[in-house]
Amino acid sequence: MSEFAAMWKFIRNSDYKSYSDYLKSAHWLKVKTKFLSSQIKQCAICKEKSRLVVHHKSYETLGCEREEDLVILCRNHHEELHKLAKKVGFDNALAMLEFNRKQEIEHNREIYSRKSKKKSRKKHTNRHKKKYEPLFT
Repeated sequence: MSEFAAMWKFIRNSDYKSYSDYLKSAHWLKVKTKFLSSQIKQCAICKEKSRLVVHHKSYETLGCEREEDLVILCRNHHEELHKLAKKVGFDNALAMLEFNRKQEIEHNREIYSRKSKKKSRKKHTNRHKKKYEPLFT
């Protein structure tokens, strides 16, 4: 069953008129609060600590969510996840975002490493040049 089909099945069989009604419910507030109190409050992808949302990894467990069914994301990665999920499905989207973030971190480390090597070489060659400048002209 697709993620959206699972969500609508839950909505049809409940007293909620829509998914957003469910997200406003006392039940969801209790689930979300309990989940947040047991987690480090940061985005699972970028470690951002503000503008956070609790995301359902799967809609198949709506109404009876377990801790492993939820993940904390910043708003930017939550939006990116939903855009990506339309193309590749929710199961793959979170894994792809996490992989992309790791690749980005590695790329940035590589660039930083190259820059710091260049700086250290420049400092060394500058000291070397100054040492051999003529004293009298």
